[in-house]
Amino acid sequence: MRKAKKLLSLALAAMMFVSAFSSTAFASDMDDAYEVDRVDGKYAVVRVEDDGEYYDSKSSITIPSKINSRTITRIGDGDSSIFASGGSEKNIYLPNTVDIISDGAFEDSTVKRVSMEEGPVEIGERAFASCENLTSVTFADSITKMGIEAFSGCTSLRSAVLPASLTKIPDNAFQDCSSLASVNIPDSVMSIGDSAFFRCSSLASVIFPKNIQSIGRWAFMYCEGLTSLTIPGSVTSISESAFNSCSGLTNVTIEEGVQELEKYVFFDCNRLVCVTIPSSLKTSVGWAFEDCNNLKDV
Repeated sequence: MRKAKKLLSLALAAMMFVSAFSSTAFASDMDDAYEVDRVDGKYAVVRVEDDGEYYDSKSSITIPSKINSRTITRIGDGDSSIFASGGSEKNIYLPNTVDIISDGAFEDSTVKRVSMEEGPVEIGERAFASCENLTSVTFADSITKMGIEAFSGCTSLRSAVLPASLTKIPDNAFQDCSSLASVNIPDSVMSIGDSAFFRCSSLASVIFPKNIQSIGRWAFMYCEGLTSLTIPGSVTSISESAFNSCSGLTNVTIEEGVQELEKYVFFDCNRLVCVTIPSSLKTSVGWAFEDCNNLKDV
């Protein structure tokens, strides 16, 4: 009986040892998949071995909040993409401890989807630029700042629901996102930068926030999928070529309060037939509608 108990105890001990060894090995493999460095006083993931032993057979990469007991608060070093092999067409999940996604952190990578938990407050310049396989992004509502060209050239991105705390859509933010069909712009946004949605040819509609103040130059130029627009009176001036060459546009309503249309705002919108102009407008509209050959009702 004692011998049987002793054998059972030894077997249990062996199982616990194997389990502990496996857990340690698993953690070690995961930790080895990342390179962590201190960037501007924050622990940052600066490299992910996306084709290494740990992630090679996985469809997604979930970056942990802690690596080797260090809390991760930044993604990237601001100089290059974090991936050793371009992202390996995986889905990316970011932890809620991250507050900055650095300039170029995912640039030119092949990631398919990105999901951010609440935490990030800043997306750097060109952070996701030219991610041609990227189809969707789940933004954290904590984001207050987005860098120029943040998602430019993401040709497979189909929709964007922007975070409710964002106040400005920067220059070239979604330029050349040719598959972008819809974008939800929150009421918090006060300005849309130059070329922000330049050549988003699939964009079918835009609803502007009721308190938006400025729409930049070339902001929606070559957005050929747009068919109608209502521009709030809170926009005192519509910048040069803002809707230039939107060839699908047929109806435009400019609400009371708008005072200026800069030149070429609706240049070559050759299907435009009806425009509602407010009495508040103080500038001549001639150059604004140059080459709108079908315009009948202004």
